[in-house]
Amino acid sequence: AAAQPESNEGLNIALPAAHPRAQNVGIGLEEASAGANWIQGIRVDVPLGRFAALGVRAWGLLHSDDPRTTDFGGRLDFIGRGPVFLNLVRLYGGGGPQIFTEVRGPGGGKTQIGGGGQFGFEFFMAASISLYLEVGGQSGGVDNFGGGAFTAAGIHIYL
Repeated sequence: AAAQPESNEGLNIALPAAHPRAQNVGIGLEEASAGANWIQGIRVDVPLGRFAALGVRAWGLLHSDDPRTTDFGGRLDFIGRGPVFLNLVRLYGGGGPQIFTEVRGPGGGKTQIGGGGQFGFEFFMAASISLYLEVGGQSGGVDNFGGGAFTAAGIHIYL
């Protein structure tokens, strides 16, 4: 006698959403590593069509070599992004100019201008909430305030 398959009566399968995900303004919180330094920040992404966005990031950078030194700054990102595949994951990339000013430490308020970029994966938990992971790089200015590898993780909420 052949084994009979179990009933699928109680199985709930979520069908793909009928509308595109994450096409509105997004607000996020992130933790990042820039070179050997640690960044905490917020970000706002404004869509420029279905596959592009303008991102503004505000960061606080904590120096690993001198914990008494803190910089504030941010980056203006020009972002290209794909569709949300299977209503679950989206790939994107972007970058742009950044600026940091020392607000605490021996540098006396020194300001540095540079740039950076990243590629990322966005994993959707709901139509308007995602977790993201990014890898990339950035320039470090005169005293390498955060130059080198850049990695970030955070949560993004779309309004």
